[in-house]
Amino acid sequence: MVDLAVVGAVDGPLVVCFDRDSAVWTWDVQRDLWRQHPLAYAFADDPLAAQYPDAANELDAVAAAVHGGRVLPAAGGHEQGAALWDLESGALVRVARYDEPYVQALTLAEGEEAPRFGAGADPGVLVWELPAEEPPQELPECDDNGVWAVATMRINSRSLVVGVAATWACGIWRGTGSWPRSSPTTARLRWSGWPGSPITSSWWRRIPAGSTRTQARLTGRTA
Repeated sequence: MVDLAVVGAVDGPLVVCFDRDSAVWTWDVQRDLWRQHPLAYAFADDPLAAQYPDAANELDAVAAAVHGGRVLPAAGGHEQGAALWDLESGALVRVARYDEPYVQALTLAEGEEAPRFGAGADPGVLVWELPAEEPPQELPECDDNGVWAVATMRINSRSLVVGVAATWACGIWRGTGSWPRSSPTTARLRWSGWPGSPITSSWWRRIPAGSTRTQARLTGRTA
């Protein structure tokens, strides 16, 4: 398996995952039942899809939500943008577009009225929600080299999205008002060394909205 997500379905926990051939599977944990789910081609409704009649989904990242009694997996990959499906029928809820960024990672924002997804992509962090007609929104002050991993959390009823990128270790964005309409970066952790090189020290840079930057230096050594 390449990636997975877990949702609380009506009948209990359900693992949504896919294999190296981009075939989507679910695992009913309580019953130990596996089931394959054919999904429509992510670009099926894009006019450019007619130029690629033999194309198929190429999935590298998945997140999933339960909404209106349906399990809705969102998935994308290094060669395609994010799409959203109805798992049971395999029909598209949100179509991927050829002009949208490719996806490195996906996550679901918990505790929202409608599913909201965050995607790590080539231009940075993208956020989109249902209804799915609106294009994804790019969060500010991202990394031009791409965001490799994303996660979400809630603090004091606020939605936060966390991303890991090439030139900094971790960035946090806070949603305000109608999230994902976001404020600028509120916190970021940077490494002093480039990924893959020995890290001898790091420093935490905290940037609260409306205040000056403060930083505390941390020192550590790699083995």
